[in-house]
Amino acid sequence: MIGKKMSPHQLKLGAMVLAITTIVAFGGLIARTATRPMAVQLKSHIQICQKNEKGSWEVIDEVGPETLNFEASLLELASGKKVNSAFNWQTKSKKGLPYSVRLHEPASINLNPVNGQLDADLKFAITYDGQTAVVTGKLTTESVDGPRGLRKGKRTAGLFGHNRTSLTLVSANEFKPSAGATPKLLVCTEEYTLTPKEEKRK
Repeated sequence: MIGKKMSPHQLKLGAMVLAITTIVAFGGLIARTATRPMAVQLKSHIQICQKNEKGSWEVIDEVGPETLNFEASLLELASGKKVNSAFNWQTKSKKGLPYSVRLHEPASINLNPVNGQLDADLKFAITYDGQTAVVTGKLTTESVDGPRGLRKGKRTAGLFGHNRTSLTLVSANEFKPSAGATPKLLVCTEEYTLTPKEEKRK
């Protein structure tokens, strides 16, 4: 009947239906764009930290900022297939020490399409100054603490996988090489811009 008030139960049920419909709509969009090729631009800056005599982390070296470009779909980014071959970064730190990183295992990515928050768990094989370790990375668009203050990420801007999207991931991960070498902390800021290839050609 028109004008009839809805009961609290009906209101709750209506809200649940709306939420489910929204999730399904986003899920369908992501499924349709998951295999679309993307041009990925990554600007990476890493602070390499070591504990001082007082037990506090201090920055002893830095890598970047440096920009990398490669191609991958959202599915490839999540599975690590394309990243394993394309994302193999070899460079030198500000002190001139060799630094390299590659994805060691497929990534686990958790994206909230409503608010743009993204969290990712990755394992990197990292070599710095001749020392190698597998680093478990916890990347987020939120924020992490570092020796020089809070590092802030940026949630996704743009519809992820559908149009040009930008986001910033931050992390603070321990680098523990073998053979009794001194552990280090890698404080990372990674600015991503992902552009669907169809859009890039326009």
